[in-house]
Amino acid sequence: MLGIRIRKAWLCLAPGYENWSEEACIVHAPTAGKARYKCFKDFQDAWDDIAGSDLLKVRVRRLSESDIELPMACPSIGELTKQQIHIIKHTYGVDSREPGHRNYYYCSLKKKELLGLVKIGLMHPGEQRWTKGSGYFSLNDRGIEVARSMIPTYLR
Repeated sequence: MLGIRIRKAWLCLAPGYENWSEEACIVHAPTAGKARYKCFKDFQDAWDDIAGSDLLKVRVRRLSESDIELPMACPSIGELTKQQIHIIKHTYGVDSREPGHRNYYYCSLKKKELLGLVKIGLMHPGEQRWTKGSGYFSLNDRGIEVARSMIPTYLR
């Protein structure tokens, strides 16, 4: 098992609101200040009358029970080509708002890069679907662990 990284959770409350349990939102950020700013930017998008001085009125509390644990980078990543890393990230949705929401890659069943990932034990072989000679490849448990280690600690 790899070490872990923590994506810290914060509870933010907008200026003028008092009820932490019903009116607050959860954000993930490395510090309270970054969480406050992230919430403030979201509030600015929603409300026309929020001013720059309201940034300091956004209240923030640490919410460790909503932290997200991510594995450290797998040493085997260094052995992968850029194309293989791209395929693993795409398959798992690493760069999306919800990494892990998917686990498939649709392409030719003869695609060299995918067959290479099957051979080194990171993917299941493709299953034919839709058109002859094409199908879905998916990450196996080891591949998912590698993909999860590629998830950024904090999303942009």
